[in-house]
Amino acid sequence: DILEPVNSVGVALRTGVPALLYLATNTLQYENARRLDSATFTVMYQLKILSTAMLSVALLRKHLNRMQWVALVMLVVGASLLASSKVDLAEDGKSHLPTDLVVGILGVLAACVCSSLAGVYFELLLKKSSVSLAARNVQMAFYQCAIAVVAFRSSGGSFGDFLAGYTPAI
Repeated sequence: DILEPVNSVGVALRTGVPALLYLATNTLQYENARRLDSATFTVMYQLKILSTAMLSVALLRKHLNRMQWVALVMLVVGASLLASSKVDLAEDGKSHLPTDLVVGILGVLAACVCSSLAGVYFELLLKKSSVSLAARNVQMAFYQCAIAVVAFRSSGGSFGDFLAGYTPAI
């Protein structure tokens, strides 16, 4: 029964954690995509694979074989090479890091961790309870819709503006 988890407030509230983490992920991605060129953003966001692997090992007790660890190291090396290629060298030989680059990379790394933590925590919730995947998805959708409405309203948006430009056919 999809409504079963709603009867237990504690179970339902635990689903709010990944919902908030996914909200943070989306916000961080949106804010930092404009600070980085698309190639840098995309490559840096691939570090989510590393953070997911590390959190899976730590929280879910998963084991990675040697080849998987080597692949993760190669991913980090590739991302590091890309990031270091964006550093400008001044005439005096000192490196110059543009503020947008630093903030953008840190923001993308934070988005990676938030997204990974949300996914691993959600998997942990599914494994440790009898609540179905469908019920958990409904719960998470509810939280995300509620959060989106609050964020929309607090940013000064109105529901009339939200649907502006749409016709009855669309």
